[in-house]
Amino acid sequence: MPNQPSPDKVVLSFMVPRPLKRRIQILAKGRGESMSETIIAILTNATINIELSPEDYILIAKAIQSAQGGNQHPTPRRSSDESSESSQG
Repeated sequence: MPNQPSPDKVVLSFMVPRPLKRRIQILAKGRGESMSETIIAILTNATINIELSPEDYILIAKAIQSAQGGNQHPTPRRSSDESSESSQG
């Protein structure tokens, strides 16, 4: 569906003082970006040196998979011919 959000993104909602919001609006307009793009750039720059662990990536992958509605690409099952060949080996 064309209007579905990307499964690798989440909504992050928080309160900011009105003057800060206005400064972000002005910054975003000056950069030719949306407020979201500007905030993402600022947060990315502020967290660039934080290393994610393998466990973090597993959690992220599971969250994306869940957002996609479960496992959309199941692991292929071996046919009965393949199963019998491997047990004869």
